[in-house]
Amino acid sequence: MCCAVRNVWEASALMYESFTMYHKKPFLFIFDNGSTDNTRNYLEPKANWYHISEKNVGHGGALDYMCKRVKTPYTLLVDSDVEFLGPVAERMKSENAAAVGQQKDDIFNFTYVGYKNVHFVKHLDPCCLLFETDKLQTALKYHSFEPIVALQSGEIKKFYDTGCFIYKHLIDSKEKVVNASWLRDSIHHFGGMSWMWFANKHKRIQERLALLRKSKIQIM
Repeated sequence: MCCAVRNVWEASALMYESFTMYHKKPFLFIFDNGSTDNTRNYLEPKANWYHISEKNVGHGGALDYMCKRVKTPYTLLVDSDVEFLGPVAERMKSENAAAVGQQKDDIFNFTYVGYKNVHFVKHLDPCCLLFETDKLQTALKYHSFEPIVALQSGEIKKFYDTGCFIYKHLIDSKEKVVNASWLRDSIHHFGGMSWMWFANKHKRIQERLALLRKSKIQIM
């Protein structure tokens, strides 16, 4: 499991504890983009690999760094603000596909450096996305999760493409890609880390974490 974090300790606690409620302890890769809260204290003891970046390289940059170093047969990407509502990992692996996740149809209007008029519509949402590691690492030789793009204004900046180029590479390579629409009922994604700026979402994460921990005590 690969997860990029920055100042998200309560959200990451909900992610980790809800996952381990339905699965065995994962082989956990964490890329910390410079947390200053309790994130490191909470996650580092649980991680098999914990990298602290001297600068914030962004979510996509963190995924690139981690995914190229995974040695396990499968790579599960999980956003730190995802809550698991049931088991997902084994069902995803049972698809025997290069990639399994929720297909999205958002429209991105940007031009990738070296390409012209690139407008990807379909992509896989990386909030909970399983790859066969060898297929993912092959794709990462040609594309990244965070390419440099040229905006129509002429400005050059990094843009987190949420798997558009990875998705297209796998499709062009005739690899099996599965749209796991059932994931909508098996996870809850609080959404784009926007909860950090909205008190109601932060409060909801705190409430869900407290409820999860209470339910675990009752089970014990």
